[in-house]
Amino acid sequence: MPTTTTSKQYTLNLKDGLRGLLMAVLGAVLTALYPVVSGGSFDFNWKSIAAGAVTTAIAYLLKNFFTPTEVVITKVPDEVVNQVKKGTADVNIQSNRLS
Repeated sequence: MPTTTTSKQYTLNLKDGLRGLLMAVLGAVLTALYPVVSGGSFDFNWKSIAAGAVTTAIAYLLKNFFTPTEVVITKVPDEVVNQVKKGTADVNIQSNRLS
């Protein structure tokens, strides 16, 4: 069966960087919206928003940097999926190391 791997542990790739950027934007938006929702004030503290965005991006990238490599099986036939759902699939692990 075809497989794909996530980025290797202790490395970052372009997809990780782009998702980190997305997380930074979302973190900044949430940092900006929290005072508006909780206090009803539309005064934005841009320094706090930037700090929240940078912190969010760094945390996301660090999480991805230390996450172990995962192997994902792709294009699994429907028959195998149904066997797994029923609990009748025969699963064998040949190796737990990536080369």
